[in-house]
Amino acid sequence: MLSSPASLASLPIRNLGRLVRRRPVISALCGLCGLALLSWLGVYYWYHVPLWQARRALDLDLVPEAAAAMASYLQRMPNDDDAHLLACRIERLRGNPLAAEKHLEDYKRLAGSTDRSQLEWLLLRAMTGEMAEVEAGLLNALNRKDPQSILILEALIFSHLKEYHFATARHYAEKWLEQEPHCVRALDWRGVARENLDLLADARDDYLQVLELSPKHDNARIRLVNILLTEKNVTGAVEHLKIVQQSRADHPEVLMALAQCRTLQGQGEEAISILNRLLSSRPDNAQALHKRGQLAQDLDEQEKWFRQAIKVDPTYFEARYSLYSCLMNQPDRRQEAQAEKKKYDHVRNNWIDFKKILEALEMKPRNPDLLVKAGSIVLPRNPGIGLEFLYKALALAPAHQQAHEILARYFEKTQQPEKAAPHRKKLLSGK
Repeated sequence: MLSSPASLASLPIRNLGRLVRRRPVISALCGLCGLALLSWLGVYYWYHVPLWQARRALDLDLVPEAAAAMASYLQRMPNDDDAHLLACRIERLRGNPLAAEKHLEDYKRLAGSTDRSQLEWLLLRAMTGEMAEVEAGLLNALNRKDPQSILILEALIFSHLKEYHFATARHYAEKWLEQEPHCVRALDWRGVARENLDLLADARDDYLQVLELSPKHDNARIRLVNILLTEKNVTGAVEHLKIVQQSRADHPEVLMALAQCRTLQGQGEEAISILNRLLSSRPDNAQALHKRGQLAQDLDEQEKWFRQAIKVDPTYFEARYSLYSCLMNQPDRRQEAQAEKKKYDHVRNNWIDFKKILEALEMKPRNPDLLVKAGSIVLPRNPGIGLEFLYKALALAPAHQQAHEILARYFEKTQQPEKAAPHRKKLLSGK
């Protein structure tokens, strides 16, 4: 007689019951083994979740999140050599060379010196200012189709972006995307390069792809908002601002973009309120000071804000032009206005020259004269970058008189005589 489906389904349960009654010891042992296996799997899962989270965050180019997850994992598994190598890469991307080097040392302590650790050391050198010394070796490895070619491309792009070699960085990003068309980091970095090459529509498309793959990528979203505002696409900018405000409501760039949106929407009072909020925490934000002046109704008030912006950043040529226009609209101030117009023309021409110098440095990155010119132009606006250019020039030409003169004057002006003295000494000795 055929059994019913219900009776067939109950067979395993009835058989299990018979086994328990007939072999209680074996059954208990099986149960304990099952529990042990489940416990082991649970512990393994608990230990390794942060590692999986770190890798996922790194794939999405959420580097701070990846770093936090790796720190959690290495607290649980401090002797995982491969994890230290991954942590080294993450810290490189964060711009923390000392932390990266510590992880590399931990890897060598656990696994010894390997081809992978030697490559990581070269990549670390490349990303911390020694690209000129190691680039030829890295390019040879790329030409040999090294298995770690993605890591090499990553280091090359990072370094060239840092050096303002945007055309070169774009070239390497495109080579990376040939291998990994949906790589978030490669798309984002190509977007940065394209944006700085004034290819705004292309950069916008890159950032949109980044956000499709990694919706929490706030940096790409903020850059996209700024491009949309340049294109006067207020609706699109507002949509993205709503998202980024959830995690970075008080970020200066977010507040600045929001104020610009409100201005374009004809909501001047709200824009002023947002700018006042920004300036309460960042009183030296030149862009916010300039925008605040543009929204002022009274010419005297406009002038006050524009002069504050110029005091913070003497090279801010947009603010200088606004001040010139403001003075022209006031009676008996035409002579002052013309003097300001000359300053505007000088500063603007300097920035046009700066872009040309950056293009020349892509072809001649070790030319000290070009580095000094770049440093002298950018020093008033961004001392950190300006000093970097000048010190790089001195590393190539230690007796470069113009570099020493610029540095001596800068440190004297900023009341740092102890730093100015060595440069004055070099100028007096001529070597």
